[in-house]
Amino acid sequence: MRKVPLLLLAAAALAVPDLRAGELIRAAQLKLATMGYYKGTIDGAAGSMTAAAVRRFQVAQKLRVTGELTPETVKALGLHTGK
Repeated sequence: MRKVPLLLLAAAALAVPDLRAGELIRAAQLKLATMGYYKGTIDGAAGSMTAAAVRRFQVAQKLRVTGELTPETVKALGLHTGK
């Protein structure tokens, strides 16, 4: 069995939250696109088009408008964070 350097394992562990965040953003983009709020590329990156779509959704759902995927917004989108 090959040993993996500890530094490499630490770097991989630090990347996990980013992957989860990217997956959540991608799922939100897909959901927002199917609902007509998002017209951009579904890439998992939280850019200006994603923030604008989130704001439009938040306004329509009478949520606090932040342009961010708050817990309330995630719940309203029907997404699960695994928490």
